[in-house]
Amino acid sequence: MSDLLDHNTSETLDELAEIVAETLDGLAEAGAVTTPLPLVADDSSTVIEATLPIVGPDMRARLTVRTSLANAIALTVGFTDEPVDDVTVDDACGTLAEMCNVFGGSAKTMFSEETALEVPTCRAVELDTLTPLATAHVTHELGTFDVHVGED
Repeated sequence: MSDLLDHNTSETLDELAEIVAETLDGLAEAGAVTTPLPLVADDSSTVIEATLPIVGPDMRARLTVRTSLANAIALTVGFTDEPVDDVTVDDACGTLAEMCNVFGGSAKTMFSEETALEVPTCRAVELDTLTPLATAHVTHELGTFDVHVGED
């Protein structure tokens, strides 16, 4: 179990990366996502960022998941079978918010006290305006993700 005071340690980030990778493996193995994901043009300047509050009686934390807009669009297509050109930024945000919620269900086990998940939020952010975070970098057949867990 991780203490919020050491959420930036390599052990915590490794544990978080493992949780996300195992969750992605489960989604792929269950056939929840059509793979391979389509190739989507990526200008790399827009990132989709989902944030999920994790709360307990004596603590408040947040899980943050980031991926490129192109990856979020590809994931949306993989989940919905919609044509790439029909997927909007809002659709991509909805997909990443749901994935953040799924990651959060497993990530809350990292805390020593009983926790609950609140409603995730998601937004498109320009890469050069992102708040720096200590993240675990996860590369998977379902894309590349940067994940962070820390005090809210």
